[in-house]
Amino acid sequence: MRNSSRFAAVVLAGALLGPTWALTATADDKPDAKKIFEDQKCNKCHRVSTEHINPIKEKEDIVDLSGIGAEHDQGWFKQWLKKEVEKDSKLKPGEKTKHKGAFKGTDPELDALTGWLKSLTKKGK
Repeated sequence: MRNSSRFAAVVLAGALLGPTWALTATADDKPDAKKIFEDQKCNKCHRVSTEHINPIKEKEDIVDLSGIGAEHDQGWFKQWLKKEVEKDSKLKPGEKTKHKGAFKGTDPELDALTGWLKSLTKKGK
């Protein structure tokens, strides 16, 4: 009787935990880059018009990231978001600038976000 109780407990645990594990452990389970973009509040300073992502609040200095993927590789985007590199300022010619805020997500989220940024090769209107 004892063995059948253990067996039932194992079967029950597998039935309850198995489906959850299967959903979280798949290779197809990648972070959603657009959601990360919005969760990280990137749309405080940026829009992506080609993806229909608008800024939280319209301001004069909003930067449209549509087409940005043609300018840099994924490695550069990672360094930029971690404030490890500078670039020429578009708002203040002749000055160098770093990204305003450092990325605060996980490495898989950073990979997803920078891969998505690299895919943005179509210019906005």
